[in-house]
Amino acid sequence: MLKKDISDYDVFITKNDKINENYYLLGISRPSGFDIMAGQFVNIKIEPNSIQPFLRRPFSVFYLDKYEIGILYQIKGEGTKLLSTKKNGTKLKMIGPLGTSFPLEDSFMKNIDGVFLIAGGIGIAPLFFYANRIKAKYEYLDINLIYGIRDGGFLLPEDYIKYYFSSIFFSLERKKVYEENIYSGCNCKFFEGNIFSALNSFEFDSLIKKYNNPIFAVCGPDPMLKAFIEWNKDKYFESYLSLESFMGCGFHACLGCAVPKSSGGYIYLCEEGPVVYYKDINLQ
Repeated sequence: MLKKDISDYDVFITKNDKINENYYLLGISRPSGFDIMAGQFVNIKIEPNSIQPFLRRPFSVFYLDKYEIGILYQIKGEGTKLLSTKKNGTKLKMIGPLGTSFPLEDSFMKNIDGVFLIAGGIGIAPLFFYANRIKAKYEYLDINLIYGIRDGGFLLPEDYIKYYFSSIFFSLERKKVYEENIYSGCNCKFFEGNIFSALNSFEFDSLIKKYNNPIFAVCGPDPMLKAFIEWNKDKYFESYLSLESFMGCGFHACLGCAVPKSSGGYIYLCEEGPVVYYKDINLQ
């Protein structure tokens, strides 16, 4: 039985485009009455009339408009490889909304004077949606992006970058000179290495001093999140992490998404995550 406010929908592909060397942008029809908060996710069955692939795949929402749900994805296994072949009009099954979200309540945001989003790879997806929701409610807030990627083949098209962010720090493991000329009119800085080459830079240190009470939202692979927690240990920035995990069911039934809590025991990311307060978990 599905829990309250969670439904199983028939949805249809409206687009399935490869937007750079590594990422696809999937558009699916937005069901009537469906809403989702930034950081929550949906579970999609790619072949509704087949048992293969057996498990649904979890996806963060990249954007939400009146008629369409946007999902950014990368081919990482048989499920996403199969998804990349699907054409417009194909029916999928979608369960959602699932999980927890990034904070957006007035009682919380009224104390915030700046936003820092830290993304590693495909972790940009829920943070982009969060930026959209922040701008819709709190247009006065600066949103700064720190984005770690392998190389220029992971850069998003300019239209997805230029509208929301006051400044962008790119960290590329393999940096080339031409990448600094990709985004016209963008307050962008490029660094070689992982995200900490940006976070430990003079430029970032100068920027963060502008704010008295910023919030950090972070999404990426576990090693990056673990390193961020260590980096933030003596800084105490208010921070929320979106964790990546296998989520076979989405309802705390398969127990495949358990993460140790700082206080002992476990949280299950499909219900108590994927967004968690940084002090509440113990990434081993």
